[in-house]
Order: sequence, then C-alpha cells, then structure tokens
Amino acid sequence: ASCTASSVSCSGTTDACCVPSNGKLVLSIQWLPGCAPDATWTLHGLWPDTCSGTEPSKTGCDSARQYSSIQSLVSGSPIYNDMITYWISYKGTDIASYDAFWVHEWGVHGTCYSTANTACVGSNGADVQKFFGDALAVRKTYDVYSALWNAGIKPDGSTYSTSAMTSAIQAQYPGVSVQYLCTGSYVNEIHL
Repeated sequence: ASCTASSVSCSGTTDACCVPSNGKLVLSIQWLPGCAPDATWTLHGLWPDTCSGTEPSKTGCDSARQYSSIQSLVSGSPIYNDMITYWISYKGTDIASYDAFWVHEWGVHGTCYSTANTACVGSNGADVQKFFGDALAVRKTYDVYSALWNAGIKPDGSTYSTSAMTSAIQAQYPGVSVQYLCTGSYVNEIHL
C-alpha cells in the first residue's frame, strides 16, 4: 500500500492498510496501583470502532486469526518488554495472566484492526506485533499521567473532579474526547 500522512479514515477512499477501515480508535488505559509501575497508566486496549462510533464486533473480525498465545508470537520482539511492563492484567502478575489478557484483546480488537491484516503486514506473527506495537505507540503518544501531573493532578490520595481531569488531558491533547470508568468514586480507566 502507498500510504501518505494525509490519509484520512472514514473517507471511504483510503487503503485499509494505511488507516483503520473501521474508522476510529479508542485508547483504553487503566490505573492498577500495586500491579503496574509507579507513575503510569497501563494499556487495557486499542479498540477499533466504526465511523459511527460503535464496536465492529464483540467477538472479533477474523476467526482464522484467533491465537491461543500472544506471548509466543511477541517474546523475541522489540515490543515484548514494553508489553510486560505497560500491558498487564489486573487478574494476576504472571505471564500466563498477561497472555490470557493479550489473547482476549487480540481476538476481539486486534483482528478488527485492518492495518494489521496479514495482507498488509504478512504472517508469522507480524499482524500481532503490528497491533500491539501500534497500541503501545499510541499509549506513549498520549501520556495521560504527565498531562494530569502537569495540571497538579497527582495520585496522592487527593480528590479531583473528572472535569478537572478532562481539562488537563485536553489542554495537553486538544480535540481528544475523554470518558471515564469508575469503581465507586475512583477512576480506574480512561478512554480517549
């Protein structure tokens, strides 16, 4: 595919290997104190959504690419260390727990990420490495921890409103929409 920086999703004229054919991407990050490195939000996932803002499928988009292990496809790759640091599971701190989480994220979301189709990147795990590598890059681009910290919003036990958090995130990343998932009065997940 011949991709340009001006390729626009949802235009109907762009190669699906250049920009996601579903149109939109949701970056989901989670706050896992005690499980994750200090001073970081970890990845829950990178979720392709349709141009109208809905999920393309709750079961994935390509049953032929449902893998039983992601760890085996990425363990020798440059992204592996970042995955075991920034894409962890709240269900356990062992590789098996992480792998089960990665298998789920790949099966439901990665198979719907058109730029990682084997026709675009090849096979032998290149599709998996493309999806997870791109998701890690998006997480790094949108450093929510720093955006909040720069606005004086710190994980120090203080209470902050979601409107203050949204203002801080949007000051750093104009135009980004922000949604929150909470447990009680605690924000534990943010969707951009």
